[in-house]
Amino acid sequence: MVAESGNVLIYPVGTEKAISQLEFQGKITFIVSKSSTKPIVKMAFEEMYGAKVERVNMMNAIDGRKKAYITLKPGFNVDELAGKLGII
Repeated sequence: MVAESGNVLIYPVGTEKAISQLEFQGKITFIVSKSSTKPIVKMAFEEMYGAKVERVNMMNAIDGRKKAYITLKPGFNVDELAGKLGII
């Protein structure tokens, strides 16, 4: 159980590129806290949304934000989750 899971995942990204990755690759993009690691992001996402995560990729953006690209396991309904998050 992640004690501060609400502080790990800050908000989902809803840009055109992020939505395209969601639809075609099953990846959800989140802005996360700077101190987050891949295992912490994976546990926080699974705890908050009940989805099984296959892998997490991280990127430090030039503007100082940290992005997490969360790939969901095959067979999970990403459209339902995107609607719940307010992305689509």
